[in-house]
Amino acid sequence: MKRFIERKDPVASHVLLYHRPPKPTAQNQKLFVFLLPRNISKDQVDKDCRDCKYLQGTSNCKLIKDQRYTLSCPGAPQGCKIQPKRAAEFDLYFGNQYNPTFEIRLPTSTEEVPIRINDETDLVVWEYEVDLKDPNEVPPSVKVQSESFALKENFLAILEELRMEEYKKFKWYLMQLPNKCLKKEQEETFSMEDVVDRLVQHYSSEEAVQVIKTTLQKIGRNDLVNRL
Repeated sequence: MKRFIERKDPVASHVLLYHRPPKPTAQNQKLFVFLLPRNISKDQVDKDCRDCKYLQGTSNCKLIKDQRYTLSCPGAPQGCKIQPKRAAEFDLYFGNQYNPTFEIRLPTSTEEVPIRINDETDLVVWEYEVDLKDPNEVPPSVKVQSESFALKENFLAILEELRMEEYKKFKWYLMQLPNKCLKKEQEETFSMEDVVDRLVQHYSSEEAVQVIKTTLQKIGRNDLVNRL
């Protein structure tokens, strides 16, 4: 066992990456980099990184015990900070708690970051382009479209509850609004779906909800107001 610990030939190792997404009020996100012997599994490290997400990637490399390694992020965005700034030593520690070898702080807007690890001779022993985007996250444009469609569906379901005379009054009140949400020629030709589209296009979501609430109250359908 002593001979194994003291040997200086390369050890089968891996680089494990854990990402801590930014909190709403934070100005940075963190990426923790672990240089570990390959017989220390991801599961053993997970328990010390419960607030982080493991980033899967090509992690295998060869490292030498007691040699010092440096980490760099070539081409990283301004504001990128690496801790520690000096080289970190690789050891064969086995225990109940594993601390990251390096910590990278990045602006919250960073979606990709290149990582390079060099040995004492400046030889690159591992490098990887890390993707920080959440694959399950819905793009903002898609999210807005989805929310808008859900709003339209709700508006349409409410209007479909109106009797014919109530629906006529509803459109009449829309035509009386100062900003002319609905014009006379539109009132005569627009389908119910067209009226909903007009409301969503003409107002913000909050304003459209308020207009419909007020109009429903005017035609005596307070029972539908609670559905908005």
